Parts: sequence; C-alpha cells; structure tokens
Amino acid sequence: MKFVDICDDYEITTKVLDLDNDAKDAGITVISGLGVSPSATNILG
Repeated sequence: MKFVDICDDYEITTKVLDLDNDAKDAGITVISGLGVSPSATNILG
C-alpha cells in the first residue's frame, strides 16, 4: 500500500478518485476516504 487518505470530505475524495488511472498506471495502491474513526462502515462502505 502506497497511500491511505483519511479525509472524508466529498470534494477532496472526488479529486483523489480522478487520479485513479494515474495511480494504477504507476502501480500505486490508494485507499481513499478511509475515515478518521475506525469502524467497519468506513472500511466496507
């Protein structure tokens, strides 16, 4: 795993998602919007 984002702000998350293809091409795994409070809903949702 290269990048974990705990931000749950919609605008920032969509900007990160826009970089999906670039991250895949670079072989980078990104987990975005994980949330600042650990819980199953943050991980699974």
